[in-house]
Amino acid sequence: MRRSASNWIAAAWSDDVVAGALVPTRVEGMDLLLYRDADGHVRAADRRCPRRGYPLTDGSVEPTGIRSSVDGWLWSFDGSATEPSGVVHRSEPGLVLRHHAVTEVHGLVLVCGGERVPPDVPRLPSPEAWISRPTTRAVASHPLAVLESLADPCTLSYVLGVGVTGEPRVPVATDDVLHLQFAVDRRPECTVDVRAFGTLLMSVSATGHNSGGALIGTTPTGADESLELRTCAWGGGADWAGMAGRLAEVVAAVRRDQERVVPARRSGLAVVRTWIGRA
Repeated sequence: MRRSASNWIAAAWSDDVVAGALVPTRVEGMDLLLYRDADGHVRAADRRCPRRGYPLTDGSVEPTGIRSSVDGWLWSFDGSATEPSGVVHRSEPGLVLRHHAVTEVHGLVLVCGGERVPPDVPRLPSPEAWISRPTTRAVASHPLAVLESLADPCTLSYVLGVGVTGEPRVPVATDDVLHLQFAVDRRPECTVDVRAFGTLLMSVSATGHNSGGALIGTTPTGADESLELRTCAWGGGADWAGMAGRLAEVVAAVRRDQERVVPARRSGLAVVRTWIGRA
């Protein structure tokens, strides 16, 4: 998928990354460690020591970096190394612990899966209280199935529990962001917006009587057609609380090479496939 070259990818829930802990995760084939620095900001570093290849998983987080449990070297937040004696290591200038772009949005830790950092994810309206507990589900499917399901008004109607109708408007379709807007059956004052920030992070929001929304992070696990679906939702008229389960049910039924026959006039699939370069 062309748009997955530089994506924000849901790597963990914010609550998973507590102060002082080194949390291993795998993102886009990269083995990473998530941790919080002295200011509480989440950082994402390569899991192995660049000097000798030792895993840093059993190391410790110190005020200025990660201390290896194997040889005692300290790897600072900028990637440079300090020997156990306290001497800054300069004999190999290129020896640095690589860190990756990371941000937190609505309880999700997002890591950049490419060399180019994607634009900031727009902050959705902050809910006073989640109506559904943030949930992680393992699903046998392909990440593209999530986005295509949200672009199909028939499937979207089932997922949200409201009647979404007609072809979507496309207010925005840049290299980094796709925005689809749907009408709600018999409610002209209501709209449903689907946004994709790359192919692995999406949001759904509604205005009017069904006001509410959801943030959806899709993380390939490395196994064939296997992903983790992280969702959190808030709001009123639509059944946002039940959305996560229905979305997981739908995408589990879709396989990577399976083409669904949906009339073009009722579907946003052509828009999605053009955007990702599959048309």
